[in-house]
Amino acid sequence: MTNPTIQWRDDGTPFSPRFGDIYRNTGSDGRGGLAQARQVFLQGCGLLSTAEEATAWAGAPCWAVLETGFGLGLNFLATWHTWRQDPRRPARLFYSAVEAFPPEPADLIRSVAAFPELAPLAAELAARWHGLLPGVHRLRLDDERVQLTLSIGDVQPALAELTGEHDTIYLDGFDPVRNPAMWSLHTLKAVARLARRGARAATWCVAREVREAMTAAGFDVERVPGLPPSGTHCRPAMRRAGRHAVAPSPMSQRVWRGRGAAWSSAPVWQAPRWRTAWRSAAGR
Repeated sequence: MTNPTIQWRDDGTPFSPRFGDIYRNTGSDGRGGLAQARQVFLQGCGLLSTAEEATAWAGAPCWAVLETGFGLGLNFLATWHTWRQDPRRPARLFYSAVEAFPPEPADLIRSVAAFPELAPLAAELAARWHGLLPGVHRLRLDDERVQLTLSIGDVQPALAELTGEHDTIYLDGFDPVRNPAMWSLHTLKAVARLARRGARAATWCVAREVREAMTAAGFDVERVPGLPPSGTHCRPAMRRAGRHAVAPSPMSQRVWRGRGAAWSSAPVWQAPRWRTAWRSAAGR
């Protein structure tokens, strides 16, 4: 393969030669990626229970998550695992994600080598991971209680293929200097149109130009302490109260071409302001 999607460094860190960036930090114990996924995204969006409060999805009939940048699926697997462990979990978990360059099934397995609790889930995902040409694909997992919707292609047209209102948003992707389209104002507006009122979001990126774009897209941005190396992360949350999740509606199966500033086909509403809390490196 002349241009592999992923190269693996000797310490187990996955690296993208296309973007010249790592998918995640491995950490001194090899479990840094999962720790980041849990603190930045799950905890940042209220999906990990604490002594003070229950999870955001507790008691809901279903829950919908949207991720920009599926990568190796670590955020998805961590979310799926957390959902399975929560006795008050929703009956159904809907997870939508965009990804321009899906990895090989073997990379999904290798990615969780340091996380044995995720290995059975990664194996189930890898068994269904085939035929991912540009367009929309639905993978039904865990006795069809979990639905993963993958929109394969460049971020803006891929987001335009998605519909429905999402309760949780994971803003993930490579460094904005190396992958600016993922963090552009057009992209963030498209994400906002796929979020329900009351949704919460999280991201590792604290770059000034990204914070400004988020503000212009309707987010209130707050930085909070996080894990090394950056030491901060972001946790966006819509101010207006919202209803429980509804399952994403059926998507069109049209094939799109190239990059563009296409908008989401979800119903249009005036985007509320977001409160965000920023965390450290990503867990892709």
